Amino acid sequence: MYGRKIQCEGRRIPTDVHDAIVTGLEKTNGVKQVSPLDINEILSTDWVVTVLRANALGQAIEKASGGKVRRVGWTRAGLQYEMAPVPPPPQPPPVLPPSPLTPPGEVSPPFTIVPSTAPSGPSVAPTAGTQGASTDDASTISALRRITVLLDNPPAWLLPAAISAVAVVGAFVAGILVARRKGRGRRPD
Repeated sequence: MYGRKIQCEGRRIPTDVHDAIVTGLEKTNGVKQVSPLDINEILSTDWVVTVLRANALGQAIEKASGGKVRRVGWTRAGLQYEMAPVPPPPQPPPVLPPSPLTPPGEVSPPFTIVPSTAPSGPSVAPTAGTQGASTDDASTISALRRITVLLDNPPAWLLPAAISAVAVVGAFVAGILVARRKGRGRRPD
């Protein structure tokens, strides 16, 4: 029988997990023999004759245990492993208390934007009691309202007109670039 004889020492391994490890190692390619020497929950020692490298043997033990053990390290004597820590159960998300403005049992309505209902006509000239600077502000606000209304409900002609405008500008720029390139050629003598 060829291969190396490696001592595998498990700490606090239950008997059923140890039996699963021995059975899994016996079915692993590259493992020639598994000789259990001591089986108890404090210390389980096995002699494994294998052609596997140390890292591959540790992975085979982890796989045979179904992920219940983890490698601790290698010593001159061989491999040491122990039970893997059990992950904590997932915590449920925290429940937020209801808003103090909302009565219990009611859900606050989602925030909605109400469009302006102010008329979007021409700005009105200031009355005798207002200053002249307010007309500039009023005309700016009126223009912004018109743009906002236009963007909220664009007319059917707006998109084709915008595409045509972009195409005209693109053709103009392309024409300038082609003319520049032709102008850079070698001039005849």
